[in-house]
Amino acid sequence: MANVSSLAEQLGMTQSAVSHQLNLLKMGKLVKRRRDGKMMFYTLVDEYVRMVVEKGEEHIRQR
Repeated sequence: MANVSSLAEQLGMTQSAVSHQLNLLKMGKLVKRRRDGKMMFYTLVDEYVRMVVEKGEEHIRQR
């Protein structure tokens, strides 16, 4: 689970850009979100999606 500000920092992107991308992923039913006060936390929907993301990260690291 991650919030927008931590993802933005890790990715070197603005919070606005990350929020936009996360909303697209939510619309595609790849992530779900949970609000805690003013913070929004996102998680991947299931293990299959997590596996796809991990394989993509692995591929990028091998380049």
